[in-house]
Amino acid sequence: MAHRQAFYKVSGFSLEDLACDLEAYLRSTRENPQEFLRTWQKLEPYRIAIPTEVNLTVARLFTSNLRLALDLRSRQEPSQSHR
Repeated sequence: MAHRQAFYKVSGFSLEDLACDLEAYLRSTRENPQEFLRTWQKLEPYRIAIPTEVNLTVARLFTSNLRLALDLRSRQEPSQSHR
């Protein structure tokens, strides 16, 4: 139940807030930013975070927004990456 509530909360984030959270998460890892983004864009590991029995439209919105946030982040200039 807590996971579902957290999912709905994150699903309600604006694209800007989601991109900021993605950036913060990326900075907290020791991964190469470009490699991390390529992997997440290719494998979409965040899809397994979608709880069962959630509204299909919300799940689609979540995955769509996360794809957009990843794409926006990957298009940033290298000098702006991983501050």
